Amino acid sequence: MSHFNQIADRYDANAHVQESILKWAQPFMHSVKERHILELGAGTGLLTEHLLSLQAQSILATDASPRMLAQCQKRFGGDSRVHYRVMNAWQPEIDGFDAVYSSNLLQWAENPFSVITNWKRCLHGAGGHIHAVFFIDQTLCELRELLPEGLLPIRWRTRDDWDHLFESAGMKIRFSRAEESIHWHRDTMELFRLFKNTGVNTRNLLNAGVLRRVIRNYHERFRVQNRIQSTWHYYQIEASC
Repeated sequence: MSHFNQIADRYDANAHVQESILKWAQPFMHSVKERHILELGAGTGLLTEHLLSLQAQSILATDASPRMLAQCQKRFGGDSRVHYRVMNAWQPEIDGFDAVYSSNLLQWAENPFSVITNWKRCLHGAGGHIHAVFFIDQTLCELRELLPEGLLPIRWRTRDDWDHLFESAGMKIRFSRAEESIHWHRDTMELFRLFKNTGVNTRNLLNAGVLRRVIRNYHERFRVQNRIQSTWHYYQIEASC
C-alpha cells in the first residue's frame, strides 16, 4: 500500500470516476440507517461521507494505508460516529457488524471468493449484509485494446461472475445492478495522471517506450472532438447471510 501512502494528499482532487460511481450507487443504499458498519478500503472517506449522509449509526473506517486513513480522519474531524483502524481489507479479523461496505476495492482482489468469505465472517449473522460498489469487465476497454497482452493489472470479471462468487460464498443476493459510463478527458495525459494520482501506477507495468506508444495510440484512436474518452462499467451488489 506504499503507493497509496504516496498519493494520499492528492487522491480526492483526482478521484472523479470514484466519486461518480458512488453518486450512481447511493440511491440504492437502502440498508444504511441505524446500522453499525464496517467499511473496508475506506481510503480518504468518499464512501464514508455517503454513509453518514444516509444516517449510519456508526462506522469503523479501515484501510491498509495509514496516510489515506489519516486523510479520512481529517475529513470528518471529531464526528463521534466514525472510528478508524489500519486493516488489511482482504483478511479483516473483526466481527459483530450489521453490514460490510466497500467501494472501488473488490475488483483488485486476486482471490475474491476467499475475500467475500472473510467479509461474511465480519457480520453478526442472519440479517447481516455486504454492500459493494466497484468496476467490472469492459472497464477501460479502450486501454485494454492497446496494452501488450499479459500486462493487465486486474483480472476483470463480469456481472454474472460476481453474482456467482457471492452465491458460492453462501450469500443471498438482494440485488445487483450494472451500468456503463463514459468519462471525458482533455487529453490522454490527463487520463494517465488520473490513474497515477488514484493509485494505479502504469510505470510499474510498462517501460517508458511502450508507455509513450500506448499514450500516442490512445490519443489517435479514441479522440472525439478534441477530447478523449474512457469507458467504465459500474457494478453494485448487496447480499445477505
